[in-house]
Amino acid sequence: VDAGADARLQDADGQSPLVHAANSGSNKSVAYLLEQGNADPNDAVGQGVPLLVHAMASGAESLSELLIRAGANVDAAEGGVAPLLLAAQAGSTRLLTLLLQKDANVLAASDSGVTPLMILASAGHVRGVKLLIESTKGAASPPELVTALVDATTENGTAALHTAARQAHVKVVSELLG
Repeated sequence: VDAGADARLQDADGQSPLVHAANSGSNKSVAYLLEQGNADPNDAVGQGVPLLVHAMASGAESLSELLIRAGANVDAAEGGVAPLLLAAQAGSTRLLTLLLQKDANVLAASDSGVTPLMILASAGHVRGVKLLIESTKGAASPPELVTALVDATTENGTAALHTAARQAHVKVVSELLG
């Protein structure tokens, strides 16, 4: 890289040095390729799955953070699931915060309509629920966004409030009703 090597070159399998560094678990190499090289934080692994989605699905929180900070598309879901859904599944307040700071779509949903708020409500993750709701209350957000977030339902009509109540997560129920 220091001598001018192209960090976007791909091998016969279509993998870049960034993907290889990420798959080897070398966050130091990933950071170097992103900071000093011309590596693309939106690179993809097999079947077009964005590297960020792959990292988050693999539980690689530090790698995910590096990619987000380097400008990876926080709503990239081609061949995978939206990063905000994965952060909610992992219960990672750190990644939720970072994704929301980068304006990730709070209404991102799975094919069946499950949203990050539903996942967090079901798990009783009060802090995550608060983060999502607060992210919809900014001056740049339309007032109906918080309603759309809280009232979203799955294909079978289940909302975040249903899952929180079913699990007896009283603090989450209170946040959702507020």
